Amino acid sequence: MVTAARPSAAAARSSCHPDPTEPARSSCRPGFALRHRLRVKNGARCPRGPARSRMSRVAAVTDASDQPTIDSRLFREVLGHFPTGVTAVTAVNEGRPVGMAIGSFTSVSLDPPLVAFLPTKDSSSWGDIHAAGSFCVNIMAQDQMATCGVMASRADDKFADVEWHPGPTGAPIIDGSIAYIDCTIEAVYDGGDHDIVVGRVVELEVLDAKDPLLFWKGGYGTFA
Repeated sequence: MVTAARPSAAAARSSCHPDPTEPARSSCRPGFALRHRLRVKNGARCPRGPARSRMSRVAAVTDASDQPTIDSRLFREVLGHFPTGVTAVTAVNEGRPVGMAIGSFTSVSLDPPLVAFLPTKDSSSWGDIHAAGSFCVNIMAQDQMATCGVMASRADDKFADVEWHPGPTGAPIIDGSIAYIDCTIEAVYDGGDHDIVVGRVVELEVLDAKDPLLFWKGGYGTFA
């Protein structure tokens, strides 16, 4: 079950979202309660949508002129029903620690060890991380909602009140995080209004196996 968590003052003042322009979420409403239960039953199967022929799927991919126009608000609303973990992606650029909150993080490959995250192209924090050439993914815990709010904000110095220590690449490992994944930037691909950043893992470790911070339907929560 996912329980509600009331955002801190810092989180409420911020965009209150791992990536304010990410299309997969609705906008945050401070104090929004996560009322529904998430249940997974053994042997349960996800319902399948209407079947499409292989020809129609190929046509949808190859002929962009036939693509329907999707309303951006509907896109955010529907994808906002998919719960995600929350991370803080950090780096040090020109001696200054920088960071941003990211929900669109995923593993990519075991051999070689690759992960990826998707920042908005116009994010100044992503520009700093890109210039650094390396980054650290901090997996946020349920008691780090205030830190997440700071990382999602436009504050000039996001680390003024955040304790951290450098990882192997020099990127900040935020104290209190569940785990960290330290990486060098392997490649950057186009992803529409986002970039797809692939990182090669140089070191990773679980620091404290506590409950994670989750984001769902515009609000923060955790397991109970």
